[in-house]
Amino acid sequence: MKKVLIALAAFAMGTAVAHADSAFDGIYAGAEGGYGSVKVDGAGHDSAFSGSAFAGYGTTFGKIYLGGEGEVGINGAENSVGGVTVKQKVNYGAKAKLGYLATPKALVYGLAGWEHAEFDVSGSGSEGTDGVKFGFGAETFVQKNLSVRSEVTYTDWKDKGSLPGGNEVRTTLGLAVHF
Repeated sequence: MKKVLIALAAFAMGTAVAHADSAFDGIYAGAEGGYGSVKVDGAGHDSAFSGSAFAGYGTTFGKIYLGGEGEVGINGAENSVGGVTVKQKVNYGAKAKLGYLATPKALVYGLAGWEHAEFDVSGSGSEGTDGVKFGFGAETFVQKNLSVRSEVTYTDWKDKGSLPGGNEVRTTLGLAVHF
């Protein structure tokens, strides 16, 4: 029993040392805007303004960053498939982020997650579909609790109901407040 307690204490102390306080540690929230290009299978593609609000939590271990984030946003892209108009309305999702601290105030990261989007479909109302999202980004602090970030993401939308599949490439620039 004594050996187990000593091992647990050593593990706890080692974990505490491995976790380094960073400007990126903790809760954050912000907004971003950019450009989204949506392609619908069997049709062309359309590009439009894309904007979202996000909130998340992250922590660093040495120079390695781990985080999670939720977001809700809009995209005005519109496509026509066989005389049916498909217009993206609102989207929301969650993603995990794995990054590297290039400097104490600069982070580069990859991301992966899930996103749901609602579309207006002429003739049949509103329908939703899910997609897998991948991407990368970079973030840097401009003031003590304020950072600027940029991301490029790719979402693969699945066929669902009368919605054909497709994909979206989104490029954004955002501002985050760290608490």
